[in-house]
Formats: sequence, C-alpha cells, structure tokens
Amino acid sequence: MDFKEFPDFIKLLTYYEVLRKNVPANSVPQKQDLNPKDIISLLPMLSLTERVASGKVIVRLTGTALDTHFLANITGDNIVDYYRNHDKRLITAFHDKISAGPYGGFSHVRVRFDDNSLIDCRSIYLPLCATDGDPRFHLNVNHIESIQYGTEEIADEDLQKANVKIKHVCLFNLFDGPEYSVVKKLL
Repeated sequence: MDFKEFPDFIKLLTYYEVLRKNVPANSVPQKQDLNPKDIISLLPMLSLTERVASGKVIVRLTGTALDTHFLANITGDNIVDYYRNHDKRLITAFHDKISAGPYGGFSHVRVRFDDNSLIDCRSIYLPLCATDGDPRFHLNVNHIESIQYGTEEIADEDLQKANVKIKHVCLFNLFDGPEYSVVKKLL
C-alpha cells in the first residue's frame, strides 16, 4: 500500500516500527508502550479503540480535531453501531481480523448526516496488545479529506442517525513494511 499522500500515516507507521523493535518478531507492541509525547503532532487526529467482542469496538480516546470534525465526542461509543446492514457486518469483520491477524487496516468511510453534513475520512488501524497479550486495541490515525457542514450543529444523539458508508477497507501485512502489501481487500 502506498501511504505517501498521507504524511500522518507515514509518521504513525514509522513510530509503530520503532515500538515493534522492542517486541519479539511477528508480534505487536503493547498499549502501555505507547508514549503520546513521541507523537504529539498526531494526537489531534488520533484515536484508540478496543475490540471487546465481535461487533463491539469501543472508542477509548479521540483527538480534539476528531471531536471538532465529528461535532461530538464519541469516546465510549461502539463504532459498529454507526454502520448499517452490510457495512455493519463488514466493519465487524474488519476489526475482528485486525485483532486476530494481527494485521494493519486501512479504511475510507463517508459519513453523511441528516442535515447533509459530510465527512470523508481515511484511517489506518494498528494493533496494540493489552497486558494479557491480546491485540484488541487499535491505534488509529485519521485523515479528513473533505468536510461539508450543514447549517445546524450536530447534537451527540444525531451522530447515531448518521449514514456511515464504507468506501473501501483492506488489511495489510504489518511485517513487510515499508511496502505494507495488501493481505485482503474487504471492499
């Protein structure tokens, strides 16, 4: 995968590779290895999610720029709930595979609200292990490609009504960087 057009993705992947040098081969870093001071420039667009079960991916932390773009703080929410029908099954499989692989993930989603606000977001997801060794945490950096706000501010409860449409998702091999070959395209 070529992430050259997304400098923040390159920064996070580079940092992630540094973290991986301190873990056994074909393993992923632990969440506690993450030091926010090392990636200060990424923090506004960073999020951390935890896959607690299939179909349940809880947002544990969002950067301030993400809160601003989404006009809501989604910390504590199950992101799978924002998707509908086929996309809900697809995003569940996506997060299941990142945790099971472990793989990195790339997504491109478009969020349209009832007032026609539009957020186009591309993200990469990198697994982090809990202290028990389970790679259930996903460190994400997000790139907001285009934003079109409607005339009204969006209330938190309106975020649940959003039409979230997956444009593209795939898994990539974490262990063949910097090429990061696509392992599986899910859409």
